[in-house]
Amino acid sequence: DSVKDGADVISNSWGASYQNTLAWPDPMIQAAEAAWDAGVVGVFAASNAGPDLATVSSPAISGKLLSVAAVSKNATISPGVLNVTAPPPVPST
Repeated sequence: DSVKDGADVISNSWGASYQNTLAWPDPMIQAAEAAWDAGVVGVFAASNAGPDLATVSSPAISGKLLSVAAVSKNATISPGVLNVTAPPPVPST
């Protein structure tokens, strides 16, 4: 529906333990990846199950989608500078 509606981005907090309980493939991942393949960026919550290891849930576990999570750590996760150089034209701001 998002693709048909002309969406540019799907931002959602879907999350499930599908990959741990049901047979593969996960229909949420299939739908989100199909939208991505059609040109709609998918941004999904990583999960609310942390802070333990392996708590990222579906569909954020897909390699095609962007997953977002919050952390509460007194540390720099990715030090340095990020330079955006493409696609041109890159705005100066």
